[in-house]
Amino acid sequence: MPLHIKADHDSVAKMVIASGNIDIVKQLSELFQGRLVNDNRGFFLYTGSYDGVPVSAIYHGIGGASESIAFEELAQLGVKKIITLENAILSYKKGFNAIISSSASYSEGGTIGEYVTSQKVVLSAVPSFKLLMGLDIAFTKHKVKHIIGPTLTVDVLNYKKPGKLKFICAEMHCAVLYALSQIRGFESACVIIPNSGKNLTKKIITDIESSVSDALIAD
Repeated sequence: MPLHIKADHDSVAKMVIASGNIDIVKQLSELFQGRLVNDNRGFFLYTGSYDGVPVSAIYHGIGGASESIAFEELAQLGVKKIITLENAILSYKKGFNAIISSSASYSEGGTIGEYVTSQKVVLSAVPSFKLLMGLDIAFTKHKVKHIIGPTLTVDVLNYKKPGKLKFICAEMHCAVLYALSQIRGFESACVIIPNSGKNLTKKIITDIESSVSDALIAD
């Protein structure tokens, strides 16, 4: 059993939606009719089912250091797919309700640097192509206005827009997820809700959560 997530292999699904927004995780737990299987150290983890397929939802905390703990321990528990549903710090493209990160740039060092500095490489922080395409299909099916493109992962909340670099948004999570998925061998993808979902209706939020769930369980 992992150190922080006090759950065994049988109580955690192989497919997980993770978020740094506790409200999203609680809404997903209702969608999945999930039961709480861990609340130790604030990593609230619910397991239920979606369209008859076992799925889990977890709150991973805010920032790379916290989420890396969650992803490490989920990998120890045999999780095979993780899609994160996050909030953007800054959105540079308007008119979209969801962003699918096709790659996540990051500053050298930090949480990811702890994994790779000794090997003198900079990881290409990219998602699973299959999950990325599945998200595009699911968002199109649910008529969610979305965009696919490069994002920027940062470690500070009050981040200022970077010069001439053409990122869709700045956020705090995608690069760490992508790095851990390469290192630990699970599939991953990251979806960002612009402006923390402000001005989005409950239906749009529900459609986003359903789209992510559809992509997660797709063959």
